[in-house]
Amino acid sequence: MNEKPLYVVGSMQSDKIVKGVLETLNQYKPEQLFLEVLDEHVKSDEVYTYSVDFVAAYMWAKDNDVLVNGFEFPTDYIKPILQQTLESIRNLQSRCELSDFRELNKRSYDHLFADFESQLFKTSELEKRRNGMINNIKTARQSDRTGLVLVGLGHLPYFEKNLTDATFPYR
Repeated sequence: MNEKPLYVVGSMQSDKIVKGVLETLNQYKPEQLFLEVLDEHVKSDEVYTYSVDFVAAYMWAKDNDVLVNGFEFPTDYIKPILQQTLESIRNLQSRCELSDFRELNKRSYDHLFADFESQLFKTSELEKRRNGMINNIKTARQSDRTGLVLVGLGHLPYFEKNLTDATFPYR
């Protein structure tokens, strides 16, 4: 049996990205969708409390009879938020909303997210979280289905380095 491809695409919590996410899903037609949400929330109405891009992808999957798995790995990775960090978040969101969804997946934007992460996240906990997320994807992956991972844009460099069997179509 041939293994089908696994695509990884970065997203961001913004209603302006939903159209691009839906276009991507229609283009790659995954048979298994991985969302950066807790797996137990996929099986309950709590999935609707997540960002609009993930909710839209979830609804698309349900409308198209696509298997959905959550791959979030809970850990205490967020630093106490300071006013300066809130300003950084607003700045990053406004810069990203000016860009096309697919454009934001390019490596040339990685530095924006790396700067943001250093201000907001505990490095050791973030790495633990990312390792857990990748392990959750590998555990749930059904290689006889085309898969698509929808993950926050800031995770792309780490996923690209550590999920080596995946394709990152917009990088």
